[in-house]
Amino acid sequence: MVFDPPISRTIPRIHFRVFRVVISIALLFTQILFISHGQVIEKNYLSTDKDIYAPEDTVWFKGYTFNLSNQMSSESLAFHVLMVDPEGNKLLNTSWELKGGVTDGYFLAPENEGRFKLIATSGQMIGSPADQTFTKDIFVRSEIADEIEVQAFPQFENFSPTGENLVDIFTKFSKNNFAPEVKLTYQLLSGGKRLKRGRLKTSEEGKVTLKLKGDKSQNNNLTLLIESEDKRLTKPVKLSLPVTIKEQKIDLQFFPEGGEMINGMINKVAFKAIDENGKPFNLKGLIINSTGKIVAAADSYYMGMGSFKLLPKSGETYSFRVNSPLGVAGIRGTQ
Repeated sequence: MVFDPPISRTIPRIHFRVFRVVISIALLFTQILFISHGQVIEKNYLSTDKDIYAPEDTVWFKGYTFNLSNQMSSESLAFHVLMVDPEGNKLLNTSWELKGGVTDGYFLAPENEGRFKLIATSGQMIGSPADQTFTKDIFVRSEIADEIEVQAFPQFENFSPTGENLVDIFTKFSKNNFAPEVKLTYQLLSGGKRLKRGRLKTSEEGKVTLKLKGDKSQNNNLTLLIESEDKRLTKPVKLSLPVTIKEQKIDLQFFPEGGEMINGMINKVAFKAIDENGKPFNLKGLIINSTGKIVAAADSYYMGMGSFKLLPKSGETYSFRVNSPLGVAGIRGTQ
């Protein structure tokens, strides 16, 4: 006799199979999600010992891999360094073992001159979008890396204490090739005293324009000192440039109290100074007699106007010497 299986035994078996299929699909979807996001869990950084190399010079580097918390990552086992030329052609593809997210290595620079791009990526980042990879440029040229020349060309004949003075600065290699992106410092010195100091960086064409403004404390002995502070260079590069100050012309008028000066008595003398354009000109000066002795001092207090007291002597002559700002010719008067 044949018995049919109970219905209660077949229904659970069907439900179990359906449930197992649902679990398998969910696990597969989870794995796909993990794989799709597994390529963006690290960030990479590469540093080289220099930025400029001779052809076939040794490029030493250190590589670092970080996780999303900016901690050293231990997920990847290899650090990959690629190099491409300006046209995008791959010239180098090397792999280096990562230990605790750190590695170091070396490779040879190309035999041709030019700018080359290094691309650094870790194992977890392979296949990630290009904007998530680390890139760095290096330069290759035939001259030794320290042979950089600094040139400066003022756009003015004489330095203007009240205007803006432009100086074109160029950094070049020995064969008239421009040295790109060289870091410089400049100092404007007056009689050995530093008036101004700043930092500069030349463009990719090896040029930068320095804007210098005048200073009231300067004198006729100005020097522009330009120095390299670029870590790519082991030898300092210096350029010392003498700067000639433009002599200012002013109109200085004196007005003795009462209209005339009286010998043997202390006289109050007012004065007014204007520049070549008729504008008030503030100054400081000294009154000196014919023997070279300083007998009074003067200081304009408003719109180029001021006053001083003087005890004139019969037969004596006096001169007015401007000592601030510098670059102004002395004004003479007699009594």
